[in-house]
Amino acid sequence: MSNTGKRIVAAPRRVAMVYGTISVIGVLGVVALLTEGYVPAAVVAAILTVFWIAVTVRALGNGVYSDGYQLINRNDLGRRRIAWIHIDRFEYRGVKGLGLWNKEDEWMVLQYVPTHGDTAARALAVLDQELRKNRAEQNQA
Repeated sequence: MSNTGKRIVAAPRRVAMVYGTISVIGVLGVVALLTEGYVPAAVVAAILTVFWIAVTVRALGNGVYSDGYQLINRNDLGRRRIAWIHIDRFEYRGVKGLGLWNKEDEWMVLQYVPTHGDTAARALAVLDQELRKNRAEQNQA
């Protein structure tokens, strides 16, 4: 994993737990297929299991990061980089997740955070603080 900077918002671990469960079932399936002598099917199952293990490890690092110049949104299968100068504001939309409005007035989802508790409010507060800090630094430059 490359160094993506300071983690601002951590994604819920339940997604990684689901992927991990699928990986464990895959390992058990490979062992069962090998003991029964189904080698070709075991090879296919092993390849699929390696994929799920890789996705599980990647999902453990999901979240929103900042390296000072840009916001980095990391999810299961990819990464999106958005320069701070293109961000207008952050917003939480319940089941749609935590997102941002860019300067072109488009809404982009960043992460899905639980609707219960104060997780979303804390995430918004930290993101807004980072946005204000980066705007102040840009104004000084």
